[in-house]
Amino acid sequence: MALAAGGWYLLSRERPCEFEYRCEVSGENQLKVTVSVTNSWFSKGRTYEFPVTDQVVSWEEDAAAETSGSGASLYVGRGQTESLTYQVTLGQSGKHGAQGTAGESFCVFDGLHALLLPAEAYVEGIPSDEVLMSRLSVVLEVPEGWSAVNPFEQMEHVTWPDLYDLTNDCFAMGRFVTAELTSEEGGVLRVHTAENGWQPEEQDQEALLSLLDYYIGLFGIEKEYDVIFLPSDTAVIGGAGRHSVGASFDPEESRDWELLSHRMFHAFLDSRVRGQSIHQAPLLWLAEGLATYYENMALQSLPETVKNQFGWEKDRQLADLYDQYLYMRYKEPLLYQIEPEEEADLMSQAQVEFLHYIQAPLTVAWLEEETGKENAVLSDLLEHYDEGAYSVRDMTGRLLGSEEAERAWDAYFAGTEVLPLWQLGTVSREPEEILANLNEAEITLGSWLDDELGYYPIETMSLEGLETLKESGQLDRVSYADEETEEYISQYAETIDSLLRENCLRAELSGNEADDPMTRYEVLGNEEVAEAWKSWISGGCKTPFQIE
Repeated sequence: MALAAGGWYLLSRERPCEFEYRCEVSGENQLKVTVSVTNSWFSKGRTYEFPVTDQVVSWEEDAAAETSGSGASLYVGRGQTESLTYQVTLGQSGKHGAQGTAGESFCVFDGLHALLLPAEAYVEGIPSDEVLMSRLSVVLEVPEGWSAVNPFEQMEHVTWPDLYDLTNDCFAMGRFVTAELTSEEGGVLRVHTAENGWQPEEQDQEALLSLLDYYIGLFGIEKEYDVIFLPSDTAVIGGAGRHSVGASFDPEESRDWELLSHRMFHAFLDSRVRGQSIHQAPLLWLAEGLATYYENMALQSLPETVKNQFGWEKDRQLADLYDQYLYMRYKEPLLYQIEPEEEADLMSQAQVEFLHYIQAPLTVAWLEEETGKENAVLSDLLEHYDEGAYSVRDMTGRLLGSEEAERAWDAYFAGTEVLPLWQLGTVSREPEEILANLNEAEITLGSWLDDELGYYPIETMSLEGLETLKESGQLDRVSYADEETEEYISQYAETIDSLLRENCLRAELSGNEADDPMTRYEVLGNEEVAEAWKSWISGGCKTPFQIE
């Protein structure tokens, strides 16, 4: 009886199934995908749910599947194989351009926007070693004359971290020219470029290998990595993951090199740290902060000719971030004076962008400065990360000691005190350069708010009129922070101090407080206020000040 009972249990329990995704280009920005699920003879029949998340799909007739706008349901009997077929539209607008593309000469996409995964893939807190698929394979139907980059031809015993990689990695097929670059540190970089597009010359190859070598040394692992460079006439991101990255790239654009460096950091981090919690609040800001911090550190490893071409001086990128950090948090304090530990509660993507890509890398830089040790934060993460157990508070205790860590925690992690990186003020920048950098942050962050709110006034700052305001003494009579902070900011960058005081004066002119969220609308969206401001400045600041 025991054997019979045990045998029935083995035959009736649910076991992970095998999944195959077959993909082929079916038109401009159209990808036909067939997912086939095979159930074991030792497992009872089960129903798989495939929710539609970031994909834009249309269903094809499938007798075995039930479909709707929110997803599909597929029943797979014992020892059976059932299939689900759909068309996915690539090229939806995203943060860094079109999300994938399919055309006459190449096709690139990531799993997030093309491959429907079973609902189990979206369960939070699932253990990293739990097997969700007994086997996973992706088949790319490659047209004649094309080559392919396929990170998931076949994988056994698939876990959540594997599926995370699947959603991020770039799958590519096209008429590519491929160069395999071998690193002295033991890595391999396969560079794929469009047949009639840019081909990396010797200096470019040296720069690419310098980035790879830097990260191999930083993480202490050898790595093979595929990079698919797409023509830069249209901004496209076809995926950026642990095994591959595919995006439009112009070697003359500094931002494209910076993005490549950022994405390579994530590829190496995902190779060392396997788990869900690093990709979720309250640790996500730390992972993104490290990526942005090292994005800039890694660029220092590039050949001098390349660094000089783009002006990548030591600490320059950090100084640019600190300019944006100081200006935005005092211009819009309700939005940008953020406690990192409250990441999960942020209401706007603009706040998330500010935390992840401005405040977080500066927090890493401050910790490095305080410890006096290079790579202190990353080393702690790599040494102590354990799924579900790693905390930033424990990390600060290990790096700073208990007493200093408690003060730092209350000030910068669970509080909103300004990070004291005033030494970055020694980095040489002209007022016009500072202004252009601040305008970039204003546009980037404001665009998110404009999209979310329907209308958000975005300002293009100018140095015009600041000298008149200084000479009149009007700037000295307003305040945007406590006296000590204002003194620090003034010594750090007088241009930032003057612009923040100018913002306070305009708020006063409109009859509002500078920290009132509606002041921006009154100052930038009210023509009467705008004309009064111009008149007041042109008149030497001697006319009556506030509009009645």
